Amino acid sequence: MATYTVRGSTSHNIIYWYETPSGETKQHWETYQTELEALQRKTSIDYMQKNKLRNELYKAAMEYKERREKERAVLETISAKTEVPAVQIPIAEDNTNKTYREFADKWLPFHARKNVSLRTRMTATVAIWIITYYLTSEAGS
Repeated sequence: MATYTVRGSTSHNIIYWYETPSGETKQHWETYQTELEALQRKTSIDYMQKNKLRNELYKAAMEYKERREKERAVLETISAKTEVPAVQIPIAEDNTNKTYREFADKWLPFHARKNVSLRTRMTATVAIWIITYYLTSEAGS
């Protein structure tokens, strides 16, 4: 009997055993994009195993391998043709020489825009400005 498993959230696999013409028993994994494709394949494999159609089962496994090899070759040629430009990683900014005010003025708008709702952002912005004003007026920049 063939076994149906899901690996991750998108890989639907059918696992079964087949016999080579030399009499050797091998395990075979087939991967499909949708559950429907995988279950249809499982049904056909189960039918072949139940009716002891060893030659057809072997041919089906070899056809799947050939099809996957062709797909991989096409993907490799496509990826070889499309060169990925080198990404330059920006050098991290040195924050050790910045004052609290410079850091807060740069960090707060960016952080608040990404992580905080508008109402909370407005309240927090006012609070941070008050704290910043107090700290900078008492301790300097």
